[in-house]
Formats: sequence, C-alpha cells, structure tokens
Amino acid sequence: MYITRIYPILFVVAIGLASCEKPCDEPDIGRLNGLKLKVPTKGEDAFTEEELADLMFVRYVPFSDPLIGDTLFVNGNNLVEGPGKFIINDEFPFTNQTAPYFVTYNYIVEGFTAAFFAEIENITLRGEYTGDCDYINMEKRFVLNGDSLDLGGQEDFFVLPR
Repeated sequence: MYITRIYPILFVVAIGLASCEKPCDEPDIGRLNGLKLKVPTKGEDAFTEEELADLMFVRYVPFSDPLIGDTLFVNGNNLVEGPGKFIINDEFPFTNQTAPYFVTYNYIVEGFTAAFFAEIENITLRGEYTGDCDYINMEKRFVLNGDSLDLGGQEDFFVLPR
C-alpha cells in the first residue's frame, strides 16, 4: 500500500520538473526598435576626428509653431556604440522615460565642420514577439533627407550618406 502512494507523488513531481523551463531574458526592445545609424568613419567619405567632435543632434516636434526642439552637442568620437555610431531611441540622443516617445519627434544630425546634414522624419515602427523570449522589428520606416527607408529586421548600422 505504501508503494502505491509514492508512485502518484513521483509522477506529479516528474511532470512538474519536465514542464519547468529556464526563464529567458527579456529582449532589449528599445535597442531592437531603435534607428541604428552611423556616419562614415572609414573610406573616401570618412569623417575626421575633428568633424566627429562637433556632431550635433536636434529633435523637434513636427509642425510646431513656434518650433519646439532640443539640441545636444556630442563628441562623435566618444559615442557609446563606437566612433560615429548611434542608436536613436528613447535612451539616446534624448531620454524619453514616458510619453511622448522618440517616434513622436523628427531629428536632425548635423556636423558643422563636415558640412553634414541629415534629417530624419516620420518614424513608424512595427514589431512583434515571435515566442516567449524573441522579438523582431519587422518595420522601421522613416524618411531620411526626403528618401523613404525601411530598416526593419536589420541589425547592421545604416551609414548616413555624406
């Protein structure tokens, strides 16, 4: 009689152990949805250290009158992602911990020494979880200097044309 009581308990324990899965790390959705951009740092169109040093970011509210915006001067040699590399999201170049989020704004990346200007407008995102722990950004559309781009699903940094 003692053995018949132990087998159901062992069975329940075995089922419980088999169904336990290792918890996963939450994907960094801010990074996955962010616009991964860089200015050229190698080749014929490469920015010099001096040109990288005077990079400026501007974010502004589209169609605001008067224009509502923020400005941030950065040393492009010392960006977290590497020289000339950055990700526009809710953490950079401006922090957005609550609404409105980064997609609400338009952005300008400008370098005076390099005579460089890039305007990023109309950001739209679409992504989804593809399992318990995986997320894919399927659409990352924006307008760059008048040209429409979609970097959805891409992991590489997009080179801003000089």
